[in-house]
Amino acid sequence: MTGSGGSDDEVMDRVRAALGRRGTLVTTVPPPPPLPDEIVRLVRADANLPELFARRAGELKMKVKSSSRDAAAGEIVAFFRQTPAKRIALSNSPVLEQLKVLDALSESGFETKRWDQLTLDEL
Repeated sequence: MTGSGGSDDEVMDRVRAALGRRGTLVTTVPPPPPLPDEIVRLVRADANLPELFARRAGELKMKVKSSSRDAAAGEIVAFFRQTPAKRIALSNSPVLEQLKVLDALSESGFETKRWDQLTLDEL
């Protein structure tokens, strides 16, 4: 915010002088006050998040199944084998990459692409 008025410090010094102040009002910023969990959390800190997710997803008529990391890709393939799906679009997700879901689906005969590999017409 410099220009014909000088440096930022000079501008602020002129503003302070116009207000009848000398120096800055605060030299250090105080730490924010602690916020109670009941205000900042939607669920308790000790909540069982997988159980909560499964219950709420079930209320929305979603199918939920717990799985281990090692079995997840195989279970996703098994799920899609029970459907008429032939083409599958996957989101760009580090977790799906780590679990090699795209590879497992492709190796099982599904035409599988990530969203960034699809055109809008394909999607």
